[in-house]
Amino acid sequence: MICQLLLNVVASAIFYFVVVYFPDYKKKKDILPYVKNQCLSILGDADAILNELNGLSRTRFTIDSITEHELDMLCSRVVLRDPGPIENFENGMFRNGTWFDLLAFRQSRSFASKEKIFAYIMFLDTELIKAITNLSSCSYLSQIEHYKVIISGVRPTTTLNFLSHAMFGYFQEIKKLKCLVDKNQI
Repeated sequence: MICQLLLNVVASAIFYFVVVYFPDYKKKKDILPYVKNQCLSILGDADAILNELNGLSRTRFTIDSITEHELDMLCSRVVLRDPGPIENFENGMFRNGTWFDLLAFRQSRSFASKEKIFAYIMFLDTELIKAITNLSSCSYLSQIEHYKVIISGVRPTTTLNFLSHAMFGYFQEIKKLKCLVDKNQI
């Protein structure tokens, strides 16, 4: 009787590994390069925002090294409705975009990448899910979403520094995601 019980436990374990564990492991292994590319896209969009802001300064800041004060200083030089470093394809024509167009473009790309990552949530580890969720709930991204609706009512002289605190928080979350990617945990 004990022998049969042990035999059933061994058979169950083999069944679990063959039917559940190995297929999930293979799917996860196949999906991780795709998830990493989406994470790199999010990191690239954040880097691109800072690189464009760096164009207003002689100093080159990185997401890893910038302080909140330095970011506030850079943001105070940006007028949201001034022509920015982006061209938009709109109504079959290119037009120069504003700084706000740049932020909205990067925000929508980041949202799209996060949605693609969350499609595979059951194969992701908790640290990555936590990092992406923290990015999703970042006030910077939600403020950009709200300003998309009311940008035409914003004064022509409004600078970006009203967003600098939220953007700094976003960059802090980006650093955490970058750390996960750099450690090859993705």
